[in-house]
Amino acid sequence: MPIDKNESVAGTQKQIIEQMLYAPAEGKKLVGGVASKANAGTINTGLASVDFAVLTPAIALRAATITGIAGGVLTVGLSDLATPTAIAAAENIYWLAVGTP
Repeated sequence: MPIDKNESVAGTQKQIIEQMLYAPAEGKKLVGGVASKANAGTINTGLASVDFAVLTPAIALRAATITGIAGGVLTVGLSDLATPTAIAAAENIYWLAVGTP
Protein backbone atom coordinates (compact mmCIF):
# COMPACT_ATOMS: atom_id res chain seq x y z
CA MET A 1 0.00 0.00 0.00
CA PRO A 2 1.74 3.24 -1.08
CA ILE A 3 1.75 6.25 1.23
CA ASP A 4 -0.47 9.07 -0.01
CA LYS A 5 1.51 12.33 0.04
CA ASN A 6 -1.75 14.28 0.45
CA GLU A 7 -2.72 12.30 3.59
CA SER A 8 -2.69 14.03 6.99
CA VAL A 9 0.28 13.41 9.31
CA ALA A 10 -1.86 11.15 11.53
CA GLY A 11 -3.05 9.26 8.46
CA THR A 12 0.51 8.87 7.18
CA GLN A 13 1.67 7.56 10.57
CA LYS A 14 -1.18 5.05 10.50
CA GLN A 15 -0.14 3.89 7.01
CA ILE A 16 3.49 3.47 8.11
CA ILE A 17 2.43 1.37 11.10
CA GLU A 18 0.13 -0.74 8.92
CA GLN A 19 2.96 -1.35 6.44
CA MET A 20 5.33 -2.38 9.22
CA LEU A 21 2.83 -4.99 10.46
CA TYR A 22 3.17 -6.91 7.19
CA ALA A 23 6.03 -9.40 6.96
CA PRO A 24 9.16 -7.72 5.58
CA ALA A 25 10.17 -8.58 2.03
CA GLU A 26 12.12 -11.77 1.51
CA GLY A 27 15.66 -11.34 2.74
CA LYS A 28 14.67 -8.45 5.03
CA LYS A 29 14.18 -8.42 8.79
CA LEU A 30 12.20 -6.21 11.19
CA VAL A 31 14.00 -5.49 14.47
CA GLY A 32 13.39 -3.08 17.32
CA GLY A 33 13.90 -2.31 20.96
CA VAL A 34 14.58 0.37 23.49
CA ALA A 35 17.98 1.97 24.00
CA SER A 36 19.20 4.50 26.54
CA LYS A 37 21.06 7.12 24.48
CA ALA A 38 22.01 10.80 24.57
CA ASN A 39 22.45 13.11 21.59
CA ALA A 40 25.01 11.67 19.12
CA GLY A 41 24.74 8.19 20.65
CA THR A 42 24.51 5.15 18.41
CA ILE A 43 22.17 2.18 18.22
CA ASN A 44 23.48 -1.06 16.71
CA THR A 45 20.43 -2.72 15.14
CA GLY A 46 22.23 -5.98 14.47
CA LEU A 47 21.42 -5.62 10.76
CA ALA A 48 24.04 -5.51 8.03
CA SER A 49 22.25 -2.56 6.42
CA VAL A 50 19.15 -0.49 7.23
CA ASP A 51 16.48 0.33 4.63
CA PHE A 52 14.01 2.06 6.98
CA ALA A 53 14.14 3.10 10.62
CA VAL A 54 12.12 5.15 13.07
CA LEU A 55 12.89 6.52 16.54
CA THR A 56 10.44 7.64 19.23
CA PRO A 57 11.55 9.38 22.43
CA ALA A 58 10.14 8.07 25.72
CA ILE A 59 9.90 11.58 27.20
CA ALA A 60 7.43 14.24 26.03
CA LEU A 61 8.76 17.38 24.36
CA ARG A 62 11.78 15.56 22.97
CA ALA A 63 12.76 15.07 19.34
CA ALA A 64 14.59 11.89 18.39
CA THR A 65 16.02 11.86 14.88
CA ILE A 66 18.36 9.67 12.88
CA THR A 67 21.33 11.82 11.96
CA GLY A 68 23.30 9.07 10.28
CA ILE A 69 23.25 5.43 9.21
CA ALA A 70 26.41 3.39 8.75
CA GLY A 71 25.66 -0.23 7.88
CA GLY A 72 23.33 -1.35 10.66
CA VAL A 73 24.22 1.43 13.11
CA LEU A 74 21.94 4.44 13.65
CA THR A 75 23.30 7.72 15.00
CA VAL A 76 20.76 9.46 17.24
CA GLY A 77 19.94 13.15 17.41
CA LEU A 78 18.12 13.88 20.69
CA SER A 79 16.96 17.37 21.56
CA ASP A 80 14.58 19.26 23.84
CA LEU A 81 11.76 20.84 21.82
CA ALA A 82 11.10 23.53 24.43
CA THR A 83 14.64 24.94 24.47
CA PRO A 84 16.06 23.54 21.15
CA THR A 85 19.14 22.15 22.91
CA ALA A 86 20.82 18.78 22.57
CA ILE A 87 20.20 16.26 25.37
CA ALA A 88 23.51 15.26 26.98
CA ALA A 89 22.12 12.70 29.45
CA ALA A 90 20.96 9.30 28.22
CA GLU A 91 17.21 8.78 27.88
CA ASN A 92 15.15 5.86 26.60
CA ILE A 93 14.47 5.85 22.88
CA TYR A 94 12.21 3.29 21.20
CA TRP A 95 13.37 2.19 17.76
CA LEU A 96 12.34 0.01 14.83
CA ALA A 97 14.37 -0.82 11.75
CA VAL A 98 13.94 -2.88 8.59
CA GLY A 99 16.94 -4.06 6.66
CA THR A 100 19.23 -6.83 5.52
CA PRO A 101 20.35 -9.25 8.24
